[in-house]
Amino acid sequence: MTRLALVLLLLLAGCASDDGSPIADVTTTTGRATTSTSDVAASAERALASDEPCTRTTDGDPALLPLAVEDLAAMVLTREEVGGLVGWESDMGRHGYWGNDELQSMEVNPPSTCEDLERHGRILGFANAWTRYEETPRQVTVSVHAFWDADGARRWLGSYNTSMATLRQTVDGLGDEAVLAVHEGPDGTRDWVMFRQGPIVGWVTTLNHDLDHEAVARRLAEKVAGVSTAGGAIDAAGLLSAPLPLAAYGPRGEGLRWDFFFGGCADTEERASIVGEEEAQRAADFGRITGCTAMYSPPEGSESSVVRVFSMVQVYRDAEGAAADLRDASERRIRDGATRFDPGTPGEDAFGVVQTTRGEGMTSTATRIAFRVGRLIGTVVVDDQDDADATAEVRRLAAELAGRIERMLER
Repeated sequence: MTRLALVLLLLLAGCASDDGSPIADVTTTTGRATTSTSDVAASAERALASDEPCTRTTDGDPALLPLAVEDLAAMVLTREEVGGLVGWESDMGRHGYWGNDELQSMEVNPPSTCEDLERHGRILGFANAWTRYEETPRQVTVSVHAFWDADGARRWLGSYNTSMATLRQTVDGLGDEAVLAVHEGPDGTRDWVMFRQGPIVGWVTTLNHDLDHEAVARRLAEKVAGVSTAGGAIDAAGLLSAPLPLAAYGPRGEGLRWDFFFGGCADTEERASIVGEEEAQRAADFGRITGCTAMYSPPEGSESSVVRVFSMVQVYRDAEGAAADLRDASERRIRDGATRFDPGTPGEDAFGVVQTTRGEGMTSTATRIAFRVGRLIGTVVVDDQDDADATAEVRRLAAELAGRIERMLER
């Protein structure tokens, strides 16, 4: 398993330096031997093995990224650290991980955003956001955005502000590229400060609200520099690349598209807002840290019988918590009317279930396998209105997902 005990400050100051040297050029200790990740990069690319739109992708293995998905969440300021937000509501529509496809719906963006994110190598972002609902709604959002290298982060910051800011001025003490900007739009006045530390872009933005943007941005910069990647953490590029690509589903996947609402990564709060508040308690009980999903669904108006197909990899604090959650999930599925089938041997504690759901105007059958690899849980689901037996297909998909997880852990 990859062992990352790298202080992010070194990452920001050295491994993604001002000459644009890639994150993957840091020396990293793996579970088998100490190697330079430049050796890994020789056969890997600074791209994700993913189908997410607006993302630099590869059919091979991604380069090792000395940054964990959960590190981004740890960098962002809390309500208390921002200050002055008593009485404001958490904006769960904007909270959480922002994938590249999602970013376009979260902030005002130029028409070239999708190709810009791919070209400049943005990987993933995380935001905390709050809203005050009044006659004119007000918003405060604090976010960070990770890129493959410092040069890509610099170029995206520059191009975004050139395209979107109606007024700009430099900001002292946050680096040469830091900018305080204003954008006037149909929903009001947006003000923001953006800055760069190595391959990380920090962004403090408000809508129709007065804030000391520079002071909050400085606090954000201090927090970014103070985050370190824990030993044994799963690197972000590997976790984002572990779920199955659309091609793995063969003919069943024809005509399906990336589902930007369910696809991507989710922390506990975000996952609870999607699948139910009880998920937050489950995460606390079993130690879930984060997880990433690749979901594909048919476009509106499609005649496909497929409801959705997806795979997911979740990270827990330890193997015991992952095993306990897997047992609990299996029991809950059976209580909800699912029937068991032989899942094969994709990993430890595997279970397979088939469950029929009847909703408004539609009945579908979901075939699911979940299994454990150490402190990770992998899940594969095929949900189709056609109730033909899909157990053999899902066993094959689970074995393929297990192989991708193993490759990620051995990098």
